[in-house]
Amino acid sequence: MRRPRPRRRPLRPPVPPPEARVVRHIAIYGTQRIEPSTVISYITLREGDIYNEQTTDIALKTLYQTGLFADVKIKFDGSTLTINVVENPIINQIDFEGNSKVSQKDLEKEVQLKPRTVFTARRCRPTSSASSSCIGATANSPLPSIRRSFSVRKTAST
Repeated sequence: MRRPRPRRRPLRPPVPPPEARVVRHIAIYGTQRIEPSTVISYITLREGDIYNEQTTDIALKTLYQTGLFADVKIKFDGSTLTINVVENPIINQIDFEGNSKVSQKDLEKEVQLKPRTVFTARRCRPTSSASSSCIGATANSPLPSIRRSFSVRKTAST
C-alpha cells in the first residue's frame, strides 16, 4: 500500500528586500581652490555604494579633520549624495603690529600660522605657555585679541 504524499504548502512569494538606497551620483559644491575629486578622495563613499548614515557621518568628520573646510554639509536625496563645503581661507602673509618689546623672529617662532597655509581659528592660538608671556598676557588677562584681516589681490592670469 502506498503512503499518501504529504501535502505541500504553497510557496510564498519571496519577501522583497527593503529598497536599497544606492548612491548613483556624488555632487560637490562650494570648492574654490580644491578640486571636487580631492573632496571625494577623502571620503569612503563612492558611486554605486549603498548609502547609510554611519558612513556619511564618518565622511563628514573626515572632511572636517582635513582642516581645509570651515563648513561641510552632506545631503542624500534618494540617489544623489550632495556635499556642500566652505573652504578655509589661505594665509597670504602675517604681519605683527605693536610688537616693540618682542622681536619679529621671536613672534614668528611662537605663532602656528604660516604664510601659504590654511587659516583656522584653532591655529591662531599660541603654541606654548611661553608665547603667552611673550605676547604679554598674564594669568588674569586674556591674550590680546587677534585681528584677522584678509585681502584679495588679483593676479594676471596666464
